[in-house]
Amino acid sequence: MSLLIKQVKSSNGADGKQRDTLRSLGLRRGDHIAICMENNEHYFPVCWAAQRAGLYYTAISTRL
Repeated sequence: MSLLIKQVKSSNGADGKQRDTLRSLGLRRGDHIAICMENNEHYFPVCWAAQRAGLYYTAISTRL
């Protein structure tokens, strides 16, 4: 999962670029991912990319 977040965070710019990064990893509409990251400026772009890709996501606290 950390690889996924790093790839999505590094694909700043065009709206669809982050979505395309998720899809290029083999994720398809309706798939479910877990997001475990600190609440910072990168959190919402990752969530929005997942939504644009048609993914369901679950936020997991880093303080477990």
